[in-house]
Amino acid sequence: MTKRRPGIGALAVPVLNARGDIALTLSVFGMGRSFSDARIAATLPKLRDMAARLMP
Repeated sequence: MTKRRPGIGALAVPVLNARGDIALTLSVFGMGRSFSDARIAATLPKLRDMAARLMP
C-alpha cells in the first residue's frame, strides 16, 4: 500500500539478513521542507551506518 502525503518527506535504507535479503528498513520522516539537500547528505550516511551495524 502506497499513499502520498503532500508536504511529507522520508529517507529509508534497507537492513539485510545473512542471505542478503531485505529483512527490514530504517527510516526517518518529517515535514518535506526539512529535507534539504544538506540535511539528506548529513542523515543518509548515519542511516546507512546504523543499518550496517544491525546486519548479521
